[in-house]
Amino acid sequence: MHVNATGCQFAVNHRIEYLGGLLPPTIHHYVDRHFNECSSCREKLDSARAGLSALVQLTAPEVSRQRCDLVMQWFVSRDRPLDETNN
Repeated sequence: MHVNATGCQFAVNHRIEYLGGLLPPTIHHYVDRHFNECSSCREKLDSARAGLSALVQLTAPEVSRQRCDLVMQWFVSRDRPLDETNN
């Protein structure tokens, strides 16, 4: 994973992985620092956090595991350029 996009674009594109603790430590630190310094990106992070929190609150009869996976994929891919979503 390379930090080759602008700081805002990179941080927002990786907000779900950041929230899930899935980023390598150096990338996590970079994204964490960006979210702490950029209020616009922090708002997008907070929105993603709220959406994921609401999804987690649903019980099994209300939403299937497959639907949860689809929503997570959508969150991860919705702001990325096409070349990143096709990897």
